[in-house]
Amino acid sequence: MIIASRITVFAALAASAHALFNCEFSVDDQVFDLRALGRADHKISQYIKTPPSLTKISWYVNPCGAVGADEDAPANAKLCPVGSQVCGIEKVQLPDSDEWNLVGIIPVSGDAKHPGSSNVTSTATGLQLELAGGAWGDLTDLRAVIDFVCDHDDDKESTLEFASFDFKTLRLSWRTRHACAKSAPDAPPEKAPSTPTNPAPSQPEPTTPGAPDKDIKVKGSGWGFFTWLFVLCLVGCVAYVGLNAWFNYKRYGTVTPVNARSSEFLRDIPFLLRDFVRKVAGTFSAGTSTGYTSV
Repeated sequence: MIIASRITVFAALAASAHALFNCEFSVDDQVFDLRALGRADHKISQYIKTPPSLTKISWYVNPCGAVGADEDAPANAKLCPVGSQVCGIEKVQLPDSDEWNLVGIIPVSGDAKHPGSSNVTSTATGLQLELAGGAWGDLTDLRAVIDFVCDHDDDKESTLEFASFDFKTLRLSWRTRHACAKSAPDAPPEKAPSTPTNPAPSQPEPTTPGAPDKDIKVKGSGWGFFTWLFVLCLVGCVAYVGLNAWFNYKRYGTVTPVNARSSEFLRDIPFLLRDFVRKVAGTFSAGTSTGYTSV
């Protein structure tokens, strides 16, 4: 019955201790995730010369839960008060002895009787976590300050180092890649405005008086400059050949050009054009008139 009650209390207090510090959080617009460090209890030992004996304090740390909560946790970690996240097991070794004798248990982060608190701040190298509320004898204001140092080398294992303990504040340094800030999640893309089914016709832009008109390119069918040039050249050639043939026929009785008299043809071109136009005009007028033409 006592064991069952202890298990129930232990589970409740472990959940309460886990709630003291959420290992996935945001500080100063930077995202951190320390959950990987809470999968097991971490241990660092401190040795103090206390002649004629030697004192050793084994510090057990779990930033995301209570130490000793797992079944596979070390036996010494299970000696810590239920719900503590940072706890020291103090043992003494006497001279000429290989045994370590238990002399004290130091919860520095709060336990069942003394609920703790947590505070986290960002630093130049990572972040700093403070777990307070521990009590040990007459001392009721114990706390643990853990400096998490960002290490971008993924191949290195996390390194927990002891810094100091003055029987009031335990200071630890923890170098790990999990202390590096992660990128903030991307904001959802803005939804593009829907296009109306029957959009209103766009209005022409107003023009400033006196300003030059913008170039307007209109696509459509039509002849280009070179097409017209080609047509004019073709018409000119046809007219030249026709006039030359008519000139030869009228003057020499043959349409075959005479090279010797080509200069005469070029000189008579204006007169030939005049006679040609009159001839064409007379032909059309004769086709439409019903009377006689005077000779």
